[in-house]
Amino acid sequence: MKIGGSLAKANREDLAQLLEIGGKLDIPVRVDTYVLPATCEREMPYDMQARLDLLKVAKARIYALKHEMGPVMFVQYAAQSIWLADHLQSEKE
Repeated sequence: MKIGGSLAKANREDLAQLLEIGGKLDIPVRVDTYVLPATCEREMPYDMQARLDLLKVAKARIYALKHEMGPVMFVQYAAQSIWLADHLQSEKE
């Protein structure tokens, strides 16, 4: 069993509480931070859609990953991600 959901403007303030509940119940929490616009929002300006702006999404994703992985594993994950990004860039050049 796991708790899953999508992060949007309407629930972004609930992320910490959701992660806390998962921790108390010893249930993994997976929050999708990339959300496509709803069909009814596709013609609306970005700032009127339910999606979060990219900086808020990135911050929420990092917050959730730190909680999910713990501090030691998160640092290793971040280092590996940076290494991969640097090396993928080199291959394209």
